[in-house]
Amino acid sequence: MIQIIERNGRITVSGHANYKPTGEDIVCAAISALTQTLAASVEELTGTGIKCDLRRGNAVIEYEDLTEDAQLLVESFFIGAEGIAKAYPDCVRTVRMDRPGVEVVKSNG
Repeated sequence: MIQIIERNGRITVSGHANYKPTGEDIVCAAISALTQTLAASVEELTGTGIKCDLRRGNAVIEYEDLTEDAQLLVESFFIGAEGIAKAYPDCVRTVRMDRPGVEVVKSNG
């Protein structure tokens, strides 16, 4: 299962969906594309400095004091990730601990 956890200015994406064999797994590919796009977009479109460590099966994005535009990109990332989690609840789980008033677990994993 892929777990996406947001906590203390950090988004961690870890694990594997195991939906299909490596190279054929559309769930892993979708989450990977969203994660890489988030990292590149925050830096390129907003100029907000972030720290990224993107590896196969594990990604960490760290940030402080996001601009409004950067926060919008983070929200967009979670809209996509939560949509995938809803469609593939045995493969993806999202947890947002930094959002008061927002349901913490947004998938059925």
